[in-house]
Amino acid sequence: MSDTFYQPDYAPEHNSRCPVNPLAVEISLTSETYYIDPQVIPDVTLSPFARSSGVPLADEVVTWSSTFGEIAQFTETGRNGVTTNTLMNSVTNPQFGTATVTASVGGNSASINIIYFYASLLPVRVNGLTTQNVLTGSVIKQGVQALIYRPVVLAIGDVFTFYWGSFKTQRFYDGTNIPWVIDISGLVDVEVDLVDGTYLVYYEVESQNGFFPSTPLLLAIEGSPYSISTLAPPTLPHIPDNRITYNAAVQGVVVQIPGNQPNIANGDHYRITLALSTYAGVPIRSTVVAQGDVTNSTAGTNAMITYFYLRELSGVNGSISYSIIDRVTNVVNQSYITRVLINTVVPG
Repeated sequence: MSDTFYQPDYAPEHNSRCPVNPLAVEISLTSETYYIDPQVIPDVTLSPFARSSGVPLADEVVTWSSTFGEIAQFTETGRNGVTTNTLMNSVTNPQFGTATVTASVGGNSASINIIYFYASLLPVRVNGLTTQNVLTGSVIKQGVQALIYRPVVLAIGDVFTFYWGSFKTQRFYDGTNIPWVIDISGLVDVEVDLVDGTYLVYYEVESQNGFFPSTPLLLAIEGSPYSISTLAPPTLPHIPDNRITYNAAVQGVVVQIPGNQPNIANGDHYRITLALSTYAGVPIRSTVVAQGDVTNSTAGTNAMITYFYLRELSGVNGSISYSIIDRVTNVVNQSYITRVLINTVVPG
């Protein structure tokens, strides 16, 4: 997992070996793991990448810091602009909680949170999740609840802090109020934390022995009634009449995300969804048919719906849309829908 931070403000000039455009300095920090059980994997390897105007910055000194654990204070980038460092945790007496690691170069920095979780604390249970950990719009309309199970070891006065995206709430254990059922629909800002996107859900227990985060749950929301479309609809450059036939389907249907949109930048992640329904409007299924990273936000992004997702459909309505996940903020923007008619039965 990676956190990439682009800082457009003025950055101090680098050394004379590599002149830098002060308005285009970027550093990316990638770790092999993000949420780990320190009793199994105590050490985390981190590999930042430094560049300016797309050019790797070689022989640059990177300064490191971490809120806990041991890490070397300085490393140097190689010819490809990459360096590595290792955050070390104790095997015999591991620390739990969040270690914020920061790598800095030339006045710019990137940070990543390494959450050491306590595997004995079971993950949060959420009603209506599919086996792929997806919450659909129909479940959200009915109401979403989360359940925190009672840990094996628990003492009166322990503090539980529950996290759902940007929302958090707390409870003191009084001897009777755990397990804890949390009304997500009634507590969160639904236009922030119940819109389409991905959410980290977990809890922490603060006891006399320290902080212990639970096993995390990463879930996705798709088709939320609270999502607002802000992006231009996708286009089908080879399907001018918006009718997908057998011949078109076997070749694959090209879907284009239009370029020059202010909410789309290179490095953002896109997901293209195809929702199918009968002519009468009865839902059949909704599937993510393509995804990847934006590489040319100016010209637009092309993806393909393969025949696998279009095979043997007779007289079906299709709704094609895409979502963009911002590479820095993880904010999700949703497109308007392009509607198609699909008939891909093999000609007799």
